Amino acid sequence: MAVMPSFAPPARRPITVALLVLAAVCLTLVVAALWNPWRLTALHPLATTGGAVAVLTLAGALVATTGLLLVAHTARRALIGLVVALVAVPAFSVGLPVLALGDTFRDRRIAAERVLATSPDEGYSVVALTYPDGATDLVVRSRRGLLSREGVVPVASCPYDPFSPHVAGPAGGLPPESVYFTAENRVAVPMVVDNVTVTVGFDGDTLHPERTIAMCDD
Repeated sequence: MAVMPSFAPPARRPITVALLVLAAVCLTLVVAALWNPWRLTALHPLATTGGAVAVLTLAGALVATTGLLLVAHTARRALIGLVVALVAVPAFSVGLPVLALGDTFRDRRIAAERVLATSPDEGYSVVALTYPDGATDLVVRSRRGLLSREGVVPVASCPYDPFSPHVAGPAGGLPPESVYFTAENRVAVPMVVDNVTVTVGFDGDTLHPERTIAMCDD
């Protein structure tokens, strides 16, 4: 009685399982970075176009390699599988994500970011986030390594970038050091129009400020 061969030789099964697990981890990391309800800053690089595409390409390559291991019992099948993989990996790991997820990538939503100040005990930072339309928010970030988070509600906001030297007149060109910490959980923010400084506190656990200052309004 003939014995039917298994789909994948026993020696290859641990390898194929490991490759699929790694591919699933890559996909999970990208999904977590784009969703990121925890506001973890460690996931920000994976939420950019380059970071997400690189990880998704790796995931596609791992899946393609798994497919090759499963079907490449002859040189002809291996060649066909390699050609299919070379076409499928760029198409499904690069092209589709860019088309489907383009508006969710962080670098499409935030044009620039810069650290303006760090708290006395170095537990927090204030970061200026500038959006494609020029609007800028000042948000608080905790400094806790991989567990660092970014506040949801800004400490201050402006309809343009007040720190840009390209903004003419007194409305622009503020030095970054004009924003500073007066205590571990209190930030001083300059008001552009009347040239005064306002301090606002924030909760160290939630990073939620007492209020959001409209630093550029009359």
